[in-house]
Amino acid sequence: MGGGFGGGYGRHGLHIHGEHRANRSDISTYAAVEVMSATDATAMLAMTAKLTESLSAFNGRLVSHDTDPSAVDGVPPTTFFLIAFNTTQEADGWRISQPFKDFETDAQKAGARIFTINALPAAQRSERRSAARDEEERAYQKLIENGNSTLKQLHDICRGC
Repeated sequence: MGGGFGGGYGRHGLHIHGEHRANRSDISTYAAVEVMSATDATAMLAMTAKLTESLSAFNGRLVSHDTDPSAVDGVPPTTFFLIAFNTTQEADGWRISQPFKDFETDAQKAGARIFTINALPAAQRSERRSAARDEEERAYQKLIENGNSTLKQLHDICRGC
């Protein structure tokens, strides 16, 4: 895994050197770490400690630390970390920091892949929730209308009783 995060990983890394970035301060960024061949439990604990210690200065939060991820397809990693950052800039600061580089050295020895994912802007997340909420409301309204229709039919049947 040569090249570090200096753009050697192409678009799968945090970013390519010289790549122009739009103003993405409203986008959350997630860093994912897949450890493929961790066999030394002591080294894994030390690596995990380095990772968690490297996050606080950049508002990074460990969202998931899974030591037994399930595969949907292919071979799962032995350990998976998911880290959330408030902004892309915080994630960029983390990845050029010395604490990250110390963690990355250990991670590479364990056969880790490290990459980031940008979330949708907050406005788009809200729109998706609204669309889902609208669909849910339409389904609920249909249930109510069906229930009212059934009650009317029962009422009409029982009217002659």
